[in-house]
Amino acid sequence: NLLINPYQLFSVGFQLSYFVLIMILFWYKILKKNIGSVFSVSAAALFGSSPFTAYYFNMITPIAIISNIWAIPLMGLLVSVALVAVILGFIHPIFTAVIFKILIFPTKLLIFGTKMMSTIPYGNIEVATPSVFVLIFSIFLLLILPFLLNKRVIPYNEKVRRKRLYYLSIFSMFFIFMSFFTPLMNKQLEICFISVGQGDSVILQSPDNHYVMVDGGGYLGIDSTQGEYTILPYLKHKGIRELDIVFVTHFDADHAIGILDILGERKVNLLVLPYNFERNEIAAKILDKAANTNVPIVLAGEGDYFELGEVKLNLLNPTEKKPISRNNNSLVIKIDYRRFSLLMTGDLEENGERRIINYGSLLKSDILKFGHHGSNSSSTEEFLEQVSPKYGVISVGKNNYGHPSEKVLSRAYKNGISVWRTDMQGAIVIRSDGFNYSIEGYLKE
Repeated sequence: NLLINPYQLFSVGFQLSYFVLIMILFWYKILKKNIGSVFSVSAAALFGSSPFTAYYFNMITPIAIISNIWAIPLMGLLVSVALVAVILGFIHPIFTAVIFKILIFPTKLLIFGTKMMSTIPYGNIEVATPSVFVLIFSIFLLLILPFLLNKRVIPYNEKVRRKRLYYLSIFSMFFIFMSFFTPLMNKQLEICFISVGQGDSVILQSPDNHYVMVDGGGYLGIDSTQGEYTILPYLKHKGIRELDIVFVTHFDADHAIGILDILGERKVNLLVLPYNFERNEIAAKILDKAANTNVPIVLAGEGDYFELGEVKLNLLNPTEKKPISRNNNSLVIKIDYRRFSLLMTGDLEENGERRIINYGSLLKSDILKFGHHGSNSSSTEEFLEQVSPKYGVISVGKNNYGHPSEKVLSRAYKNGISVWRTDMQGAIVIRSDGFNYSIEGYLKE
């Protein structure tokens, strides 16, 4: 395979296939002594697949020990018969057609069986994406341990084996401790503006590991959403299973539709909606979903705040009065962590900005999330001067609705604001210890 195409080495299928085979060869005899021949091949295959399924798919599948007992032989039979059918096709295509028709039934059986196995509790365990170092170390352990677990006949060799196994055990425990406990010592605020095309979605992680989500992105094509295909994979990658607060700034589709996927797949402790929100179809679906998943809902606006340790989320908009428009009824959230501050304005437009300018110096922030995806209806000269940010973030899709406006970009330049855009830098991650901060962009492929 590698001689024909060396790049196969970086293929997930190649890595899984060959490493699983190596693990069966290395571990079969050892496992057979302890758990019997029936489960030994399945267990060895699970050892080989787990590092890669965790890294690429955020999943470990213990149920594979049982399912592989029948799935692997059935798959082997399907592949073997299919190859025979292809060869017989050179004699006459009718042979291939008939055999492939027959193979439909065992194929359906394989699909049905794997679906049933996936419903077993704890059969599939979701995990955060391990670091490359953890992946390499796991592979190293799986390769070296079979040699160190085999007892030696010669006493001297046995003594050397035990010593090496002892040192490896000590090193492994130290590595595990550093891998899992070092992140707990990280006291940084992390804010990720996810690249969701023409929409908004922000994930905040507080220094004491509380998680907040602001908006959930919109549609991705006709029948799919950014919530399902962009935000949930990000949450899985980070190992985030529970969100302390989910804010919906307003119920435009590009901000709210992905919330439905989040409510269905993650535990949400509190759903925060703006006062006087427009009760459109999307709002009705989200309210129903929240009720079905027992998520508490609060209406909030100007004067309300939430505290996550040292991180404070102040709401500056909307008021309890009837809004002028849905965009101007957006939740405006000021994030403060020690001396660091960030202002997020949803789709707030000029009229809304004019109202909250009355907050004066309280608006001043290090970073501003530009309103309405950089539309010229937002981010007025007066507002930018009042906020006085050093950096701005625009969540926007490529070639969508003419956003961001050249006039807005010109006003940002005039006010000395360096602009980061999700259509150009991909996901944008801001990290701060409360005094200093960094901004990093992840270019999309």
